[in-house]
Amino acid sequence: MKSHVNLAAREILFEEKPFSFKEIVVPAALGLAVFLLVLVSLGYAWRVSVLKKEVRGLAIQRDETQQELARLNGEIGNLARQTETSRETAAQQLAAMRDLLKTRIPWADVVREVSFIVPEGVWLTRMESLDSKSGGLLPSTAEKSVRFVGVAHSQVAVNHFISSLERSPRYGSVSLVYSQKAVGEGGQGVSFELTAALR
Repeated sequence: MKSHVNLAAREILFEEKPFSFKEIVVPAALGLAVFLLVLVSLGYAWRVSVLKKEVRGLAIQRDETQQELARLNGEIGNLARQTETSRETAAQQLAAMRDLLKTRIPWADVVREVSFIVPEGVWLTRMESLDSKSGGLLPSTAEKSVRFVGVAHSQVAVNHFISSLERSPRYGSVSLVYSQKAVGEGGQGVSFELTAALR
């Protein structure tokens, strides 16, 4: 008969440990979690670096766009100034042309009118504006006047021509500059010069 009873388990006596689920699965789960956390962190860091590169690229594009916009604004300003200058120049040219048209002597009308009122015995050798150097154009402040130079049979014919000019609605302020006898190939005559203002 046994003198004692051994109630201790065999694993305790011989230090044998049974398989423990918690001792393997829990550390493995923790390791997997740490691995996944590191992996997610690396992915996030990579994504952040990609986004930073995109932000830098967008910042460079923004700066280039601002520079281009500033250049275009400068060109628009220059074009606006040139347009304004051109508009002012065109307005000045138009005003000058209107002034020239106002002071221009309508020679076709003058010659037509003179052809009707020159009496017999009077021949005109020259008709010109008093400012003949400007091509018949007078300053806007000057009165439009025409100079008549010619010859006549007699002083009476010259007087008839003066009277015809004074009666014409186109002429006024007729002045005799000179009238003198002249001897030509066809006999004696009178050379004269008249001025008349155009109305």
